[in-house]
Amino acid sequence: MDPRLAPILALGATGTLAAIFWLWVGRARGGTKRVAYRIFLFMLATALVAAGRSQGLFARASLPFDLVLAALVILVVIGNLYSVRFCTRCGRMHRNFKLGVCLRCGVALPQHGFTEAPRRAPIDPTDPLGRKKRSQVP
Repeated sequence: MDPRLAPILALGATGTLAAIFWLWVGRARGGTKRVAYRIFLFMLATALVAAGRSQGLFARASLPFDLVLAALVILVVIGNLYSVRFCTRCGRMHRNFKLGVCLRCGVALPQHGFTEAPRRAPIDPTDPLGRKKRSQVP
């Protein structure tokens, strides 16, 4: 490993650990946590690629292999960004797409991880999964 990269990797590892701690323990708002989660995922993907490069994974690899590996890393990062929703009020992380409202504070959750547009919440707040039938009003 190049000695010039050691401080950068140490700083990245420290920042990553701080981001993990803050995301799962902290009580920040949803928008702030969403940005921190995106930074964390991109730092993790970069660290994986840097670790592979330092171990010689790309030394004898062809260009198509490099492109496929980069595409896979990007797809995994985008999939994680899409599937994780944060409550806009309390910042709780939700991975269950069946839920329409936050289990902690009851606010309507976003449609997916790329937007803050709220999903249509169920009519009955005691049924967070929306399994009860909606009454038809003429």
